[in-house]
Amino acid sequence: MKSRNARILGAMALAFGSLSAQAHVVSAVNMMHCDLILINADTDEMVMTPLMDLLGWPDAVCQHSWILPNESKVFISTDANQGVGTKVAALTIKSIDWANKKVDLSLDALIPMGQAATLSSIPVPTQTSPLQPIPPVPSAWFPKYSQIHGPTLLPGTDFSYLTGYTDSNIYVINNKTNKLVTKQSFGNASRQMHGIYFNSIGSLGLSAPYQFDLNQVNVYRPNPRTGVLTQLGAIRLGSRAEYAAFSHFVTWVGNRYAYIGTMQSDKTSLTPSGAKVIGPSVWRLDTATLTATRVLGPTPHVNGTGVYRPASDVAVVGNTLIVAEEDTLDGAVGPGYIAFFDIADLNRPRLIKRLVPGVDLPADFKVAHVISVPDDQVFAYVSSYHSNHLIKLEIATQKVLKVYSAADGLDMPHGEFISGNLR
Repeated sequence: MKSRNARILGAMALAFGSLSAQAHVVSAVNMMHCDLILINADTDEMVMTPLMDLLGWPDAVCQHSWILPNESKVFISTDANQGVGTKVAALTIKSIDWANKKVDLSLDALIPMGQAATLSSIPVPTQTSPLQPIPPVPSAWFPKYSQIHGPTLLPGTDFSYLTGYTDSNIYVINNKTNKLVTKQSFGNASRQMHGIYFNSIGSLGLSAPYQFDLNQVNVYRPNPRTGVLTQLGAIRLGSRAEYAAFSHFVTWVGNRYAYIGTMQSDKTSLTPSGAKVIGPSVWRLDTATLTATRVLGPTPHVNGTGVYRPASDVAVVGNTLIVAEEDTLDGAVGPGYIAFFDIADLNRPRLIKRLVPGVDLPADFKVAHVISVPDDQVFAYVSSYHSNHLIKLEIATQKVLKVYSAADGLDMPHGEFISGNLR
């Protein structure tokens, strides 16, 4: 944990417009308008700038951002459409003037990642259970054209990784040369993944299976010289007969264990005959034994010790498990919740507090989508692209410290990333 003096010095450095790795910078985008959002996590100052004003910027929806640890460069991924292929924009951050809400950027490269009008290859299930409706097509879950998601950094290298949400491809970018260095596909085993998440020493990466009835987390070994991945195996979330499915992110705890949440509530036409879907839950992954242990199962009660709404993201800080709960897999959207659990005893987790809209959270808060935790693990940011919120929480007290909203210019905020982190 950083000392108080180091944090103050870092905040002072950024306040005067220079770039310093001592302070945390949160990057994100307003998806539809392609605004770059930067937040000084130490002072809560925010800068927003329209990327469409940059010469050569593609006429496409922005998806994710990721910022390098030294805060000198930020990358933005854009979706394909009828006229433009998927791209990654590399932007140098020359300076940030927090006081005057300005950032000096240069567009260094638009890295081509795919062709225009490339159609999505996501299998579309049909509804077989009243507990698991299927969203319409096209929609956020079944986009018409190709998208890449889940940017991550491989520690000790200059590589960024992304995955083809709409196909089975894994992309590796060199952060210095701004070039695509490799593209891999493991066929059906790597389809519809949302990122490859690496442990802190960069020895292993885990996938997030991001679609209905996908219940296996792939385990990869990255080559730090070439970026190429070797698949070592897979971890099933349950068994063939009873499993959990549809995951968004993976969070490592050390270099052997990781945590993952699931979102699917019940079976679909893709569920094997006779199999049962466990429902929204949280699992502890053991990469040494390639096994998964359920830490939390579903609960029907807002004050229950379990996952109340689909677990879009999880974070672990010490003995505290944080779960971002969103309700979107039925095509409709319900309230979003943020739950804190004591997991000192993994066999008997205890609900500390579930933050509820209109009580702890803004009354209109929906879709707790992503949790971002700075490396000092004091605060957590939880975003909602649907209700236009980014919420800063103090982890120890579960208190809301800052709320950014549409009044601050947020308009479908998405793709948060904090400098110094890998995801």
